[in-house]
Amino acid sequence: MEPVVNDELYEAVMASGHGVGHDWLREGFSMRGQVLYVLPGDDHLNGTQGLEFSLWLPSPAAAHHVFWRQTIGIYAFHETVTDPSDKVLTAEQVGSRSVTGYVSFNLMYRF
Repeated sequence: MEPVVNDELYEAVMASGHGVGHDWLREGFSMRGQVLYVLPGDDHLNGTQGLEFSLWLPSPAAAHHVFWRQTIGIYAFHETVTDPSDKVLTAEQVGSRSVTGYVSFNLMYRF
């Protein structure tokens, strides 16, 4: 099967991220796995970027109405830049980096 580009999740994020996915379709079972790398893009205020992993059961490519999606994200960011014209403050804020995580479980219904 050919990879599926993640164009169904997070339309706003896709403007600043790149992803790849794959559908596993078998008799009585289907699943989609996706990986998305979120780039800093337009987010100049805190430069959020990182990996996002998604698992769909069953695959959205299958003819089902109810889906389970689990998403795990690991992101790095820096302090919010409050005054871009102050070079010293901006350098200090950009230098203060942190890492955070995100987990989402969704039960969805498609008409």
